[in-house]
Amino acid sequence: MTSPVAQVTERYEEFLAKPFPAGYRMKTVGNKTLAVYQSEMLGFIITYANTNGSLGSRQRKVLNDDAQQLQKALPEFSEEAQVYFKELLSLVQYVLRTAHDQPQ
Repeated sequence: MTSPVAQVTERYEEFLAKPFPAGYRMKTVGNKTLAVYQSEMLGFIITYANTNGSLGSRQRKVLNDDAQQLQKALPEFSEEAQVYFKELLSLVQYVLRTAHDQPQ
């Protein structure tokens, strides 16, 4: 069985190969652009992968808050953008479910 960290790393690499939906990079949701949401989320995913599956409580809160904001905005997106961001959200939800606390 593949470890959660290995699964996240593989899914992350597959996600990076997909093109960002045209016209959505500067679209604002809440107080951030979609490019910023993606950048933050992918940064936390990299942290998770590089720390053998751990995230700090602040990181987890920001990641969860970002995911909730993005989830609320999805119905306004084109079908292509919905598919793209649903994949990102799926990856984020997996990270949130499997992450353990960073050692103090």
